[in-house]
Amino acid sequence: MKKDGKWGVITPNGGIVIPCEYDELRLDSGKYEYAVANDGKWGMARKGKGITFPLEYEDAGHCDRYYVAKKDGLWAFFFDETGEQLSKFEYESYERRSGTLFMYKKGRKYRIYDLKARKIK
Repeated sequence: MKKDGKWGVITPNGGIVIPCEYDELRLDSGKYEYAVANDGKWGMARKGKGITFPLEYEDAGHCDRYYVAKKDGLWAFFFDETGEQLSKFEYESYERRSGTLFMYKKGRKYRIYDLKARKIK
């Protein structure tokens, strides 16, 4: 929903899920995790918890228990409960594979991690 030029999310009954405070908003993971942005800086918001990952990045996303963030054109990933950074900002791209693995590209090489942030390959 857009109100006064800002995006948010409401329930069919009018309950506020995400307040109308953001320049941009997209559903990112499941039905409760949203990527939100103001002034071109992205972070994450969750139903009932507000901002769960700071609006500091060129882009941000959520997959299972992890946040991914883009800074200076490169991606890193973070544990969503603590915000602990689990990798450097060194990956050109990432994609989720088979529901339990992430594949990150760096140059001509790929790294694969499982959902416990253990490097597989």
